[in-house]
Amino acid sequence: MQNRTPVRFFAAFLSVNALCWTIVPALTRKILPLDTLEAIVWGASPNFGNGKHPPLSGWIAEFFYTAFGYTDFSQYLLSQLLILTGFIAVYFLGRLFLSRTESIIGSLILYCICFYNLTSPEYNVNVLEIAFWPITAWVFYRAVCDNKIRQWLLFGVCAAVIMWTKYFGGLLLFTLFVYMLIDAKARSRFLAVGPYLALALFGILYLPHVWWLHQHDYLPVLYAIGRAEKEEHFHLGIYLVKMLRLIPMIVGLLLPSAIVLWFSCGMINGKLLWQRFRKKWYGSENGSKFLLTLLVVPIAVLQLMAIAGIGVRTMWYQPIFFSAGPLLVCFFRPWIAQINWKRFAGSIICFALFYLGLFTTINLVHSSYRVHFQIDEYSRFFSGKIGNHDKKLILVGDYWSIGLLHCSLPKHPVAINAGDQAWEKDLDWAFQQLKEDEAVIVFASNKLSLLKKINQRYQLQIQPESRVFSGAAPFDKPDDVRFYYAILTKENIK
Repeated sequence: MQNRTPVRFFAAFLSVNALCWTIVPALTRKILPLDTLEAIVWGASPNFGNGKHPPLSGWIAEFFYTAFGYTDFSQYLLSQLLILTGFIAVYFLGRLFLSRTESIIGSLILYCICFYNLTSPEYNVNVLEIAFWPITAWVFYRAVCDNKIRQWLLFGVCAAVIMWTKYFGGLLLFTLFVYMLIDAKARSRFLAVGPYLALALFGILYLPHVWWLHQHDYLPVLYAIGRAEKEEHFHLGIYLVKMLRLIPMIVGLLLPSAIVLWFSCGMINGKLLWQRFRKKWYGSENGSKFLLTLLVVPIAVLQLMAIAGIGVRTMWYQPIFFSAGPLLVCFFRPWIAQINWKRFAGSIICFALFYLGLFTTINLVHSSYRVHFQIDEYSRFFSGKIGNHDKKLILVGDYWSIGLLHCSLPKHPVAINAGDQAWEKDLDWAFQQLKEDEAVIVFASNKLSLLKKINQRYQLQIQPESRVFSGAAPFDKPDDVRFYYAILTKENIK
């Protein structure tokens, strides 16, 4: 194997992979995914938060959407740039204690995990975490090793970024804190000024969002607690089932990566692998203890949550497997030197083709209005209903319905989610604009309950109309969805 071969393959594979996963979703989907539409609506607002998450994901989505001329392509590209960043960050994390080739293998092996391919076209907070978690871990480990002030300050910035992305980032910060407790060298840094400067900088950078949370009664935190559905009555059997069903999922996610390494290293004898597993191969001298901590602590926390009866969701696992690639390389390290590079590269390419083919096939043969929605007809319909006027246009409804309109109407009007308490002040502003005859409100939703909520809040008697739209894959029957809508002017509310 030539020394430059792994580097060239790494660069070529990541580039081609990002290009394919940008183009294929753009060609096989008619609309953006729900989470992406949500993010764009969030980003169009200057608020320092929303009813679900901190605002960073929305700001980034809106920036890309505007910069690339309001095209769906921009969001698929954004997702793949973040996935690409995640791969590169894992490579640099591995380079702290692995050779260049080993680090490339540790990064590429993550492609066997579905979070790095099948779910990657849907830009959301989890895709952001795939990029930011390994960067934060890399910066932290360098700060622990070198104990330089600038590195600790950079870690404080990274910690703020992951918390501006999603509160789940706190699990990574907790994991890093655990590592500082269990590793002697890291523990000694508690006596240095660096960690406390990082903490202070983190607090300063995160303060605007904390203030916004206080002003909005901590709505996103309550939402996060609500997502973790806790059973009302304790039942040991149900809790054990919830806990145990996560174990095969975790094994299933990691097993393909392990099989590829086992196959590429010459189908190592199972007895040798078992002996390797029984020995202490995760010593701090090669960084494996750090990688093991990054993987085990988050999984352990989620398992404890499952035992406690909290509904752990599969998507929560999306960012936590980044250390699994370098960790598997550490485990297989005695055999990595004899790895058959053609066999390894061929295996990764086969996985890439399989996942890309599976994604394409699903989109072509399975109808879902969330994928193949008649967006052109939807836009023309509402453009006709709105008509021509010189007043401000404000969209009100649920994220999906108004997100589609926000993206498809020419002027990309203001969009307000009526079902999110964090937007109540914006909703009050919208109806004040309506009363002053400064704006026209377009209500659109597939949930009639939202309009009932508006009628009750503003003492209105708006009677909506409805229209059925559909989405159809090329080789499947249509999937219908009914929309309720109303065009509100000053005359409607007298």
